[in-house]
Amino acid sequence: MESEYIYSKIKWISHPPDKKWIEHSLRVEELSKKFLKDLPDCINVLLPGEVWQILINNISFFHDIGKGTKYFQDYI
Repeated sequence: MESEYIYSKIKWISHPPDKKWIEHSLRVEELSKKFLKDLPDCINVLLPGEVWQILINNISFFHDIGKGTKYFQDYI
């Protein structure tokens, strides 16, 4: 799968000593999906469920994108 190939090329560390950014981001996405399922149905009044899912996926994946900078990777 193309996305698996791309993910395997990302070597950024997100948390010391060696937690990879992609592993962390995918775990955050997994936990966020569980959180979304636990929210009351009334949130669908604001946005349809499919939109919440897209938001959760994107926010989870990109919440730590700054950790891919040379500055942070040198720091960590």
